Amino acid sequence: MKKLLIITLITSLAVISFSSIFEDTFKKALNYSWEGEYTKAEEIFKDLMQSYRTVDVFIAYSNMLAWQEKYQQALEVLYKYEEENNDIKANKAKIYYWMGNYSKAYELYKELINDGYSLEEEFQDFYNWYKTTIVPYGSFNGVIEEVENQINAGKEDKAEELLSRLSEYFVNDKRISLNMSELFAEKGEYPAAVGYLEAIEPKDCEIYVKMFDLNYEAKNYDDAYQNYNDIQETCTNKIDFSVEKNNFVKWYEEFMKDYDNYETAFAQANEFARNEEYAKAEKIYQDLLKYFNTEELMIAYSNVLIWQEKYQLAIIFLNSKKNFSINVKAQLGKAYEVSGNYEKAYYVYLELKENNYELSEEQKEFIRLYEKYYLD
Repeated sequence: MKKLLIITLITSLAVISFSSIFEDTFKKALNYSWEGEYTKAEEIFKDLMQSYRTVDVFIAYSNMLAWQEKYQQALEVLYKYEEENNDIKANKAKIYYWMGNYSKAYELYKELINDGYSLEEEFQDFYNWYKTTIVPYGSFNGVIEEVENQINAGKEDKAEELLSRLSEYFVNDKRISLNMSELFAEKGEYPAAVGYLEAIEPKDCEIYVKMFDLNYEAKNYDDAYQNYNDIQETCTNKIDFSVEKNNFVKWYEEFMKDYDNYETAFAQANEFARNEEYAKAEKIYQDLLKYFNTEELMIAYSNVLIWQEKYQLAIIFLNSKKNFSINVKAQLGKAYEVSGNYEKAYYVYLELKENNYELSEEQKEFIRLYEKYYLD
């Protein structure tokens, strides 16, 4: 009896010893995984898999592989677990989710929920999204087809809603981004339209051509020319552009050869203007105005004309742009004033005042004097 007790005690101590060393070795593998030392972690996990085929080991080993985007290897590990286990199934679903196989992840989560398994909040949210967004249309492609149907039916708001819901999980998907870009472009919201295309990686010939067209339409000519260069580098077949766009490219290459972009050319013109080299400044402003229509450019060009006493040219130019912005209209008032046409200057300033434009002290004084001494 005493001998039996001693044998039992020795056996128990051995089990405790093995259990303790297993736990410590398992923790060592986990720490290596969390620290990104995957080679060391994998060596331990492979060793543990020989004798300690517990659920925790299978899950930790598969997660370590998945963190390296070795998704297929991670799944192979999990599928080697012989018994039916919901924790293993949940980890399979998670890895399918991480690798973007949403349909398979949804199927597994659905089975888990039917078994009464409680999902983590992130995956419950995904399950709810898939159930309400994808399931009614059968698949991702089914949703895209419905988007196209809605667009063709003139129901852009419905199409945008569907695309927005898709993009919650299909981040930077090319088909979604193309459709979203098209919808925003039709509204004239070019920054958003271009933004959806910018997010696509990697970009191919089709994307660069669409970006060129959008940036050209939006008058973002520096970006448009960069897109043109991207097209030359990316597209294997020759892309035919309209005469208008070919003329733009030719102008940009000829004029911008001395400058990097609009900002550099504009800064150079301003420098010439400050140094009273008005003819040089005027030439650059005129070249820029062939394509760029910014408020700062219009005002700078008209100032150079005014400083050269080319008042009528400044007035004609500003009249053609007066509806561009309220500041350009104020500049028109200034041109009338310095030219001596006080009546027209007065009525421009008066209109600005009635539209709650914040007049300068000089403009307010001009109105006061005109009303006191010139107004009949």
